[in-house]
This record gives sequence, structure tokens and C-alpha cells, in this order.
Amino acid sequence: MTGLQTASVVTVDVGHGDAILIDWRDGDLRWTCLVDGGESGEPVLRALAAHGIDRLDLVVASHLDSDHINGLIAVADRIPIASYWGPALPAFERHRWLFGARTANALERGRDLEALLSRSGASIVYPVEGFRAGQAGWPHLQVLSPAARVIERLLTADDVEPLFISNRMPLGWLLRPPPEVPEEEDDRGARLRARLATGALMPDEIPTFAPSSFGGVSADELRAGWAAAHGRDPDYFGDPVLNDTSLVIWLELPTGRRIHRLLLPGDQENWTYLFARHPRGLQADLLKASHHGGRVYIEDETSHDELLRWIRPRAVIMSANGRHGLPRASIRTAAIHAGATVFCTSQRGSEYVVGAEPDATSCHAAHDCSRPSRGDVALALDESGIRATRAACHTGHARHDVPVIELRHHIVDPSPVMTQLFEQEMRKHIGWVKKYLGRIHQARVAHGGTAGENQAVTQEHIEMEARRSGREMLVPNLPAVFQAGTNRGEFWATGPRRHSDNPWLAYRLPSDEDVAVVLRALEEFQVILFAYSPPPPVSDCDSILAAVPANAIAQVANREILLPTVAFRDALLPRLALGLRRAWHGFRHSDGRVAISRIASAKELVKHMVQACRYVPDRRSDSRLLADERKLLLSAPEPIERGARAFQRELTETWFTDKSPANPYPVYDAWTWLFSGDADTREEWSERIAACIEPLW
Repeated sequence: MTGLQTASVVTVDVGHGDAILIDWRDGDLRWTCLVDGGESGEPVLRALAAHGIDRLDLVVASHLDSDHINGLIAVADRIPIASYWGPALPAFERHRWLFGARTANALERGRDLEALLSRSGASIVYPVEGFRAGQAGWPHLQVLSPAARVIERLLTADDVEPLFISNRMPLGWLLRPPPEVPEEEDDRGARLRARLATGALMPDEIPTFAPSSFGGVSADELRAGWAAAHGRDPDYFGDPVLNDTSLVIWLELPTGRRIHRLLLPGDQENWTYLFARHPRGLQADLLKASHHGGRVYIEDETSHDELLRWIRPRAVIMSANGRHGLPRASIRTAAIHAGATVFCTSQRGSEYVVGAEPDATSCHAAHDCSRPSRGDVALALDESGIRATRAACHTGHARHDVPVIELRHHIVDPSPVMTQLFEQEMRKHIGWVKKYLGRIHQARVAHGGTAGENQAVTQEHIEMEARRSGREMLVPNLPAVFQAGTNRGEFWATGPRRHSDNPWLAYRLPSDEDVAVVLRALEEFQVILFAYSPPPPVSDCDSILAAVPANAIAQVANREILLPTVAFRDALLPRLALGLRRAWHGFRHSDGRVAISRIASAKELVKHMVQACRYVPDRRSDSRLLADERKLLLSAPEPIERGARAFQRELTETWFTDKSPANPYPVYDAWTWLFSGDADTREEWSERIAACIEPLW
């Protein structure tokens, strides 16, 4: 970069319509963009001349309505344009037979504009959600809507009637998983889907599909039925589809140490999909009011306050002159509640200082904005902030100099629709994480994973896969998804404890077959000894397994089903406890140690333990007791000395002792009689030790 970065955002006064001119500079470098052109091109051409702009790097037509696209034809006829982004015309021309004269004329204007741009050498792109443009240090643009599946459905499907017969195009169906691709799909559909996956279509890359059909119903019948159902002019049939496929643009303008963020949504009315795709909301410095300050919806609910709370703009710009009752007073009020500064191309004629404002639908009527406008609204952006060239309709409280004693409190009832949408998006994220964890496990099984190599999956690992799969919105929400998925029993995950920087870890939950495999593997040992004494009141199976160290069992599970040992206690142990309680028996020595065994009696338990050991007398050193680890399993806290010496200490100091007052021998001599005495002596001591062992269940 070569100098001071600045930008200006000019809302051209085109009456009822949109025309946003962006002029970004970095020393001698310059980037210019025009989003929509209003009903007439003359105001836009005057603005271009006033700002010394004789070429445009990018022109965007948000959609095909005349108050957005007509002026662009005049601009394209006189000003060189490098690139053009617009709605995918073939997706709407396929349904041309449905439209009345108004929408049919909109398609003609779009085709005329593209023909003019094509002759002048401009590149033409039909972007969809996910399309990005821009390089480091320059303005960056991202398309948030329309979704690729909407354009695909309009281009290829016959089941488009639900999109047209509503007063607002329904978008909730986008939150459901896409249908399976039919095996007999022709090559055209596959090519189209591949191109949409890149985020953009080119006019010459779109295959030709047959016009839509509505089961023999005529266009006149459809328009008349729609008009009667919604109380609208039949000539506006199809207009909601044009509005709710607007190009919604997220624009970031770098100005030194500050990046200014703009949201330009065209005439988008139905925000259902955008709310669900971005559950954490957007933080825009500047919002161009959607549909000239008209109603906005989440599904069928009017949601003005919810929208402004979700976007959290510092400034809102409205471009309307009272036509069609716009801007709506409720939108202005919602912006004020959100603390935003409100600008409008109309000039307010009255203000209400004390008392309620008139009960008017339009703020244009409520504030007598019928006097002549004062012209364009220009905002200057640099690293110090945003400044306007004219007074605002309302000044918000984003400035630092608001008195500290000022308290603003506006309560907005929770939106059940928003709650439902966020829940749907959460379920989708949880399902994706669960499926991915399952794929990791299957890959380890296929590659013959061995004990000790199977670690839990880290948060960083899943974040990388989410980005690779185009799930950018999952990344900042991943801890919440981990928590929700664990709470719902979809997978295992554990996060950092308080004052800890440890990352989240996750893994798939064991299946019922996995539980059965581990139980069968434990049967070979017959006896499991726990080198820990649980509190005396603990005597049931579940409580004992929760209290004692189960590291050895975790190692068995790691070997048999590749379950990470860190996940064992939460993900598998509670389910193992049920099988152990049914087929195993619990015992407690008077010393406090606990064992579980498939053997039912204490005497037989002692006999099995003796048979599993080998006594090695050694005159030169302490005698040793060696245990067959294929018949006895010792589960001890970590770290602990493993192997023969650990078994010897656990057996000789606990299980093979008689610490009762009736024992006349030293407590640590008892075990020697089990191995060095004659048969009667061994039998006697087996019974005496068995008497020290209490059955628990």
C-alpha cells in the first residue's frame, strides 16, 4: 500500500430506490463500486461526476426491480465497467410464462443490461452464497445470499410452485439436508452443481433446462389466485422471488488500522436462512436498510427488532421517499432501539420532543418528510471513524461521549422462530461433527490402530476439517457444539477446566457392540483387582466403579475398540457397569480393597487367585510371588510400578493377609502358608482369608 487509506460511501438520492456508490483510495490506488442504480440513471451519473469517477471496477445489481436496475443501464452506456455481478437471469427466465408485464419487463431490463455490458467487454458473474473477491489490503466482498440450492431449484426443478405462491418466498426448507442426488441424473445437473459449488456461475456455463410447469394450471389462474390470497396486484406475481433472491453483500473496507464493515442486502425480506446460517449475528458498521425500510421476516413472523439486534449496526441508511408507505416507522424505531444512527435521503420536517408520535405506518408521514430532499447522503470513512456530510434523522449512542448516567432499556420478547432456527442449525452442526468423528474411528479401524496410538480428536483437528469442508460458521461455534452434542449423547467431548488452556477433545461414543466386545475381553481375566480402597459406605457396583481407578480396564477398551483412554470414564464406564453388575460379583477385603470377579464365592475367589500365582522362594533375597497377568487384572492409579512387583505388593499386603485379632501370626506371614504349607494348611489359610472377604453383590 502506498498511502493513507480512506473511503466514502454515498447513498445517491434516487427517490424510491437504491444506488450506493463506494469510493476507496490508498494513495494513488483507487477502487470504485456501484451497488444498484435507482429508477433513473441521471442522479447516479451526477454523483459519479461530482466524485470524479470516470470508470467503475465493479457494478452490482442486487436484483431486477426497476428501482434498482434501470439506472444501471444508463451508467453502463456511458461509464466503462470492469466487472458486473447480478442475479442469475436464466433461473428466472425459465419461469417467464408465469410473470405479468411488470416482472417480464424486469427480465428484459436485465437482459438489455447484460447485452450492453457484454459488448463493452465487462466480465459478467452470477454469484451465490460463499463467493468472495478481494486481495490483501484491498476491499473484500463476500456474498451471503442467495443460497446455491435456491438457484439450482429455480434452474432445474419442477416443484417450484411453493416458491411462487407465497407472499414471501419460503426459505426454511434450506435448513433441511439436501435430498439425495438421483442415480439417473443427467450430466447437466452434475455440471451445474459443480459450478455452483465454486460460488459463481458464468452466463455461458449454465445448461438449458425445460420451462417449469404447474400441472396444467394457467399463468392467469395462478396470478389471480395469488392476488386474491394476499390482497396484492396480480402484476406483482413473482416479485417476492426476485426480492428474496437479492444479492446480499458483506463488504469490508480497510482504512489503516480500522476495517469498516458494510451490509448491503438489496430488497431481501425473508431473513430465515441468513439468521440460521449466522447464529452469532453480524457486526456491521453500516447497514443499508433492506427493501427501503420495508418489513422483514423470519419465516412468517415480522421481526424488525430481532433483525437489528442480530446485525447490531452503528448506522442505518434508508433510501425512500414515502412511496408504498416506506420507510416503515417500525424499522426506524427498531434501529433506534438498537442504538444505531439513522440516515435517510428524505428530509424530516417535524420532530416530537414530548409525547407519543402519530400512529402512522410510515415514518415519512409521521415526520412530515414530504419537503424536497437535501440530496445524497455521503459518509467519509477512515481509521478514526465515520463522518457524515449531513445531519442524521436520529443520532445513536455508539459515540464515546454519551453521558455515563444515561440508561436505555428496551425489552424485546424472545423470538420462538429465532430459537427454532438456531436449534435447527445446532442440530446440523452436531450431526456433522458426529459423522466426522465416526469417519475418523472407521479409518483407524481400517488401518489396524493399536493400543496407545488412539488419541482423542482435538478441536484444532475438527476446525481444520470444518474449514476444508466450507463450514466456516461452525469454527467459532465449535465449543458450543461440543457442549450441546455431549449433553445430548451424540458424541463424547471434554473441554478446558477453569483456569486451564487445554483444548477441547472429542470422540465417537462406543456402540452396543463395542460394549459387548470389551465385556468379552474382560472375561478372560476372571478377577479384576483395584489397587485402591473406596470409602467404606460404597458397596454397589456403579459407585465402586466410579470411585476406584479403572485404568487397566480403559487400556483393554483402548486395545479392543480403539477408545481413547481419556474418554473411557465418561463414554464407556457407565455402560460397562451395567454388564459387570449383571454377570460379575463384587468383593471387599477387610483391609478395604475391592475386586470384581465372575466367581460367585469368596472361597473360590481365593482359590483362583492362588492358582493364578507362583511362589518363588529365594534364600538370597526376599521371596517373590509372581502372578499370571492373563488370569488376574490389576487396575491401579497412575503413575504406579507395573508388572510383577506391583502384583506382589497388592497380593501380599492386602488380599493374602489375615489382619483379624484372632490371627496369632504376623499379618504379613499369612500369605506364605498358602504356598509353603501342606495341603491342610493351605486349605485352612484359604478359608481364613476367605472369611476376611465380604461379598458385595
